[in-house]
Amino acid sequence: QAGKAVGDTATQAASTAQQQLNKVVSGATGTVQAQAAKVETQGMKQSDQARADAEAELEKLLN
Repeated sequence: QAGKAVGDTATQAASTAQQQLNKVVSGATGTVQAQAAKVETQGMKQSDQARADAEAELEKLLN
């Protein structure tokens, strides 16, 4: 009986640890994905700005 109780407690503890680990991993994955999206957005903004600058220069040259 005591052995079963200890076994159950160990199983529960392992299950809880696994759930917490899963949360940490999914949290880290979410953070990495958010960071990647942010970098991509910054890159697009810089690209748009470069295009706008180039178009402005071209306008100056043509006029």
